[in-house]
Amino acid sequence: IDLMGTDPSAKMLELAEARLKQIPDPHPAIRFCSVDQFANDQKTFDVILSALVLIYAPDQGEMLRDFHGQLRDGGLLITAHWPHPTQVPFLTLLKQIGTFMATGKR
Repeated sequence: IDLMGTDPSAKMLELAEARLKQIPDPHPAIRFCSVDQFANDQKTFDVILSALVLIYAPDQGEMLRDFHGQLRDGGLLITAHWPHPTQVPFLTLLKQIGTFMATGKR
C-alpha cells in the first residue's frame, strides 16, 4: 500500500511528518507532499480520505469535483467534516482512539 499525506500548507506537512516519527514502528511509510503536486494529475488514487478539510474550502463543490477527478475508476472518497471542531464534544475521544490504534498507548 502506498500512502500519501497531502496539504496545501508546508507547515501542516511538517507537523504531520513529525507526529508520524513519534509513533513506534511498525507503521506504514507515508510520503508527504504538497497538494499542488497532484492538482493536475488525474485518476491518481484508489482512496482519498479527507478529514476536517471541506469546511475550509472557499468552493466546496470545486474541492469535491477535484477529489473525484483524482480517483481512479471505482475509487472511494471518504470525507469527515462538521461545522467546527469545538462543536464536536467527542473529538477528544476520536483523537484518543486514533492515538491508541497507532501506538497502543492510552
